[in-house]
Amino acid sequence: MGNALFHSAAADRVASAGTHAMRIATWNCARGPFAAKRAALDALRPDIVVLSEASQPDSDQTDVLWFGDGRFGVAIYARPPFTVRELPTSRAVPCVYPVGITGPTSFTLFGVWTWPAPSYKKAFLNGFEAHAALTGPSVVAGDFNGNVDFDKPRARVKWSHCFDQLSARGLVSAYHLNRALGKEPDPTHYFQWNQQRPFHLDYCFVPREWSVDSVLVGSYADWATLSDHRPVSVDVRAM
Repeated sequence: MGNALFHSAAADRVASAGTHAMRIATWNCARGPFAAKRAALDALRPDIVVLSEASQPDSDQTDVLWFGDGRFGVAIYARPPFTVRELPTSRAVPCVYPVGITGPTSFTLFGVWTWPAPSYKKAFLNGFEAHAALTGPSVVAGDFNGNVDFDKPRARVKWSHCFDQLSARGLVSAYHLNRALGKEPDPTHYFQWNQQRPFHLDYCFVPREWSVDSVLVGSYADWATLSDHRPVSVDVRAM
């Protein structure tokens, strides 16, 4: 279902210390029946999921928090021993949705799916400004619809500014631990489903002090019939 981009040699040592590992996955599933998209992602065995551009779940999907406009939105869910709870500010603004994750490791998860509100970058920045009062460990994951390669030299607001905001909060992109932002070799999006038009738009940011054991980006072929995006799956341990 994809290739592991790296695996930490320290993972087994951390496991022996009793630190709980978790797998966080984010995927823009490109609409379609929610249950089918969830079942496809379950093949990766994620503990915590941010599913963007997701159709509204059926009523039997009682463990899912869904933030949408009645058609498509962001679905966030977890499997035991983790649970997800809505926060008073979860629906304060569009595009960035904080929820509480409770389990062996507890933290605030920001599910992201940006659209022009009024622009992708401003939607992202406005979302985090709206939730500035939230404190404690946090993870930011989802479809940002952005990349520093899109930045124009004279632009007043750039994607580099957005990522700087996350860095200032002590967060790092799990995928980018060993590489710079921009010109990523592993696409997470194929524009208009075209393999010749690849971009990296989907991210998972985690606290700098956490240990990232591995990162997986889905391959083009494995997900070609399911979405124009590829899932990003991160194995991480809180330190």
